Amino acid sequence: MCGIFIAIHKTDRPLEEKLPLYGRALSDLSFRGPDWKLEKIIGENIYFGQTILSLTGDVTSSKGEHLISRSKRYHIAFNGEIYNYRELYQNHLNHLSPDQERMTDTEVLINLHDRFNKEKIPQHLDGMYAYAVFDFKDNKLVISRDPQGEKTLFIFENKDFIFISSEMRPIERVFELELDSQVLRDYFCTRHFMFESRTLFRDVRQLCPGQIEELDLGDFNWKSKGRLKLSHFIDPIAYHRNQQRTLDDLTDELDILLEKSVKEMVPTGRKFASVVSGGVDSSLITAYAVKHSNPDILIAVNHLGKGQISHDLQGFEKYFDRPVNVINVDQVVYSRGLINAQEALSAPVFSHSFVGQSLQSQ
Repeated sequence: MCGIFIAIHKTDRPLEEKLPLYGRALSDLSFRGPDWKLEKIIGENIYFGQTILSLTGDVTSSKGEHLISRSKRYHIAFNGEIYNYRELYQNHLNHLSPDQERMTDTEVLINLHDRFNKEKIPQHLDGMYAYAVFDFKDNKLVISRDPQGEKTLFIFENKDFIFISSEMRPIERVFELELDSQVLRDYFCTRHFMFESRTLFRDVRQLCPGQIEELDLGDFNWKSKGRLKLSHFIDPIAYHRNQQRTLDDLTDELDILLEKSVKEMVPTGRKFASVVSGGVDSSLITAYAVKHSNPDILIAVNHLGKGQISHDLQGFEKYFDRPVNVINVDQVVYSRGLINAQEALSAPVFSHSFVGQSLQSQ
């Protein structure tokens, strides 16, 4: 997990006098990327900030060379992980370097901009991501987000500034935001905070999942470059063919695909946990994670009095051959966790389950 914070001055206000403030705003994202903090000034009016947690590839330098394309045309701020970056390297970029092991997913992503039109790149990506790419030649900024909406980008804009951030907190640090009371009222009429682009604050929007947008730094006009939706991944022919198959046949294929996905996603050389809720999906994922790797901990949340499955997970332990560490949550623990989660989000929690996820992370 990394952090992105970008500040753009639309007027002649000097960028230099704001640099200490922008540096502190970027530091608000240090917990997302504790390995390095990189800052770059582009031209006279753009601050590019990035905090980095190194997960894939081998980043041997903290100077940020891997954020710039080999052509020197593009500069990236990236949050996420591209699972198929090695395949993309082999198919499109192996002319750049004979040493594939030293290429990170970030380097693969930024150099793909020299091979494909910017709006086509997300179609090649398998992963979770949000990124911003500055084009020095065209003086434009492109931002994009994964179609499943796992990574976020918040955009604040008024007549003087544009701020782009992985979280709300850095934007709040540099500008006093105004609450959108209508969005807050709408929140209490829903079970989840289900807003694709709206946020709790005026002048702040969220980039929609799968959206690709381009900002012209000459006139500061945004232009949509397309949107990749989950429905685009459905092959109509395969869909209709699957309707004719048996349930057992479909289940076997799903089993193969799920196991393959877990094997690709488990980190190597890193400590990690696997969450067990007692549901079908988390239980299967944990079983495959234990089979193909070595999670440091299996963890579960038991909201006392809510359900019998999470109350007794011992039946699952015999299949994992590992104990499951259970966090018991009562009203007091949940209330305290709710406050902490809302402070972290600078907003109401997106879902009631967010509190449990926060407690597990802690």
